[in-house]
Amino acid sequence: MAQVINTITYNRSTTTTTPTALELELTAVAQSVTTPSPSQRVISDLFLTFNPANEAKVYTFTLTSTSPAANDSVTASITIGTVTRYYSVVVQTGDTELGIQQRLTNAIDSDPAVVAALTPTTNTITVTSAIPGRDFTLAVARVGTSITVSTPVIATPNAGPANHGLIAKLTATPTAVNTNNGGAIDITVLIEWFDGAQPTPVKVGQNLYQLNRHPRSISALQAANGVP
Repeated sequence: MAQVINTITYNRSTTTTTPTALELELTAVAQSVTTPSPSQRVISDLFLTFNPANEAKVYTFTLTSTSPAANDSVTASITIGTVTRYYSVVVQTGDTELGIQQRLTNAIDSDPAVVAALTPTTNTITVTSAIPGRDFTLAVARVGTSITVSTPVIATPNAGPANHGLIAKLTATPTAVNTNNGGAIDITVLIEWFDGAQPTPVKVGQNLYQLNRHPRSISALQAANGVP
């Protein structure tokens, strides 16, 4: 029966790379096995994982104004930590709904922390974090009655709990050192690979490599080296 001695998980993370939502995670497990024969082995698995903390945050809201009234206004605020920046548009005589939407979108887009885009067919403005993993809060307010704005809603891709964490197992590499074959030392490596498009591991192939079989048994090696 296999006994897990220790598990070490490695996450690729450096201060010089931009965090990404998709990551590779390597796990290594050391095992001591007594059956079918005594052996020590290390199993290394490679996984594709999803880190929601590195997903770019997305807000959407709508803005409509069928009859813009001069001096009415709309203001978007972006808060990062304790700092809030404001972007306002004041309606001028002759302004159109599309013109107000475009001016507010351009104003928000001037903030270096976000990217703003307008979809005129649905009157929707989308605001996305320019840096994955950086959190921000968006609020929109109006003055006057000729402009209608919806409350911004978070529309971050893959934000559902079902999309967090493990996505797929990619490879498994058990490496074993045992004393099979009448006491001779064997070192074997099994490389298995899996269909990364499947939510549960589906093995699609494997290769088994016998790196070395020492010609002498452990007992003979001990005797030759004066080990009782």
